[in-house]
Parts: sequence; C-alpha cells; structure tokens
Amino acid sequence: MYEDPKTVAALGIAYLESAILEVMRDQPLRPIEISQRLGITSYPFDDGKNGFAMIHGLLRKLASEGRVERYHNGVRWKRTDG
Repeated sequence: MYEDPKTVAALGIAYLESAILEVMRDQPLRPIEISQRLGITSYPFDDGKNGFAMIHGLLRKLASEGRVERYHNGVRWKRTDG
C-alpha cells in the first residue's frame, strides 16, 4: 500500500502517539508504565528500558505540541487535551 519509508514511519509514529494518548486517558503515567501497557519492548526478555526511551521521546514531542505535560515533579506525564 505505502512504499515510501517516510510515509510508513509517519503513519507509525502517528499511530503510536494516538495509542500513548489513549493509554493516558484515565491517569498520569510514567513513561515505563506507558511502554509496559502498550507492550513495547525491543527483545523478548527486555526489561522495558528501550521501550521507555522511545516513549519518552514521543512524550517530549507531544509536549512540544501541547498535548501532554509533565506532572508530579516531572516523573509522570498527563494529557492536556482531555
């Protein structure tokens, strides 16, 4: 369907951002909690740190767009768009 890698990447990022916002709907969460709820790991026995780094980067992107913000001494993040 999509052969352009940039298009595929953009769609994947948009989907992941939507999933992050959905997981955060009910409560503020730490990045590691978000990655665990979404099942994002790099290896079958990953401790979650790689998923944490990816989620943290996307949270920073969402914060720059005003869609999330740091909460509870910067440890947790919460949605700002309801």
